[in-house]
Amino acid sequence: MRSSFYTIIGLIGLTVLNAPFILAQDSSDKSYYQEVKTYVNPVLPGDHPDPTLLKVGDDFYHCGSSFHFTPYMPVYHSKDLVHWEVIGRVLPPSKAGWVSDRPSAGTWQGAITYFYGSYWIYFSSNGQWFCKADSPAGPWSDAVQVHTNPITGPLGYDNSIFVDDDGTPYMVIKNGQKVNRIQALGRDGQLTGIAINLDWINAKLQYSWAEGPVMCKRNGYYFYFPAGDVSGGQYVLRTKELTSDSTKWERLGF
Repeated sequence: MRSSFYTIIGLIGLTVLNAPFILAQDSSDKSYYQEVKTYVNPVLPGDHPDPTLLKVGDDFYHCGSSFHFTPYMPVYHSKDLVHWEVIGRVLPPSKAGWVSDRPSAGTWQGAITYFYGSYWIYFSSNGQWFCKADSPAGPWSDAVQVHTNPITGPLGYDNSIFVDDDGTPYMVIKNGQKVNRIQALGRDGQLTGIAINLDWINAKLQYSWAEGPVMCKRNGYYFYFPAGDVSGGQYVLRTKELTSDSTKWERLGF
């Protein structure tokens, strides 16, 4: 049975709205008083850390870290960012062994994205994995492990996916305190090309862990957002080109 939730997602690093919202209505229309017209931020009930939000057309999709609290990585759908329902789960019950209450266990990240004509979800569970589907509701493919190499290095967890204007997807890689890298993804979902090394971003640990980095592109600029530390603080860098050259990047908000 589908579960419907009448709330709004509380997003880390993304505030959808900051206050209760009241819809304008002609007061002569008495039905106005028969309907719920307000909502309060946040949130979806329960634990929904590391959320990602994907908009395709008029539809919004959400997925994130499940850890061991919400098994099998549920995918949520909404038309208005207020009313949400679970439309599918990424992992089957056969992966129950991945859902553990041991420290650092379970499934992390849950980065839902769309590129190369398919939906993809990248996540970490003792390594980086991805599943692929024609619809966010599934069925989702078996989990495939993302290969690494000495140049890229360990892939860590809480990575994200950025899709450039030309449709090229990139994994925003984060491992430990000093590793910040970007690398393209091929049509097979695996890393390809040369990693763009941004380890200089947090070389002096000025952003503590510089964790959970995400990217977007606006008005010709690439924006790179790392979290300052586990207790809060958001920072941003921008550049006109994807490059490892630190002189081409501008630090904002630091």
